[in-house]
Amino acid sequence: MLLQQFINGITIGSTYALVAIGFTMIFGVLELTNFSNSSLYMFGAYVTWLLYGVGINFFVAFALSIALTGLLGFSIDRFALRLLRKRHAPKLSGLITTLGMSMVIDNAIMVFCGTDSKSFENHLDFGKVYIGNAIISWTQIIILIVGFSLMIALSILVYRTKIGKAMTAIAQNQDAA
Repeated sequence: MLLQQFINGITIGSTYALVAIGFTMIFGVLELTNFSNSSLYMFGAYVTWLLYGVGINFFVAFALSIALTGLLGFSIDRFALRLLRKRHAPKLSGLITTLGMSMVIDNAIMVFCGTDSKSFENHLDFGKVYIGNAIISWTQIIILIVGFSLMIALSILVYRTKIGKAMTAIAQNQDAA
């Protein structure tokens, strides 16, 4: 039972770690607590659900969802936050703006999709692995592999590439960078 809970904790923890990395990267570079970040994750999930529901292949729907979510995130930065940065608005203005955008996204999803829980068909169900009393699904294994791979890739990006050094420089001193 302890091993099962440990595996479950590591799986959900890797997902939380990816979300935390997103918050950290935004805060580190922009010095902005982006409250709309979690709403963007939810938006992506609902877009995938809606596209899959109209008959688009799950993996195509997922790829389109990533693109549309990225476009929405870019739009929030381009049309709301960039204007605040140009005007040298106080940091609290950006925080309030992202909180407002979060409410807009959340309420739009509630209006168009309802408030009931939605579920996906599991396309990654390749069986289970048994270790003692613990049962590890292939979905958990895939989550762990993808999560750790993304964490390693982001670490390499930030600490070993020119783009990462530029991000670090901007985070440390925006004027000098």
